[in-house]
Amino acid sequence: MDDHRDGPLVDPPAQLQAFIRGGRITAVPARHTRRRVLLDQVAQAFEPGRRYPERVVNEILKPLFDDYCALRRYLVP
Repeated sequence: MDDHRDGPLVDPPAQLQAFIRGGRITAVPARHTRRRVLLDQVAQAFEPGRRYPERVVNEILKPLFDDYCALRRYLVP
């Protein structure tokens, strides 16, 4: 598994370190507060106010988590 040294999950907060290895998400936290922190970290990969086609969103999320479709759904309010 490659390290993602320039991605949004390179230096996760202490409360997320159990869920991230080598810049990739290994599991989504069950606790809502931790999940929100994780999703905030993931959202840093996107430019605020810019609209992204689904294909581009998938390309951004694929390197972060195996189930990138679920991750994409988590990001939609």
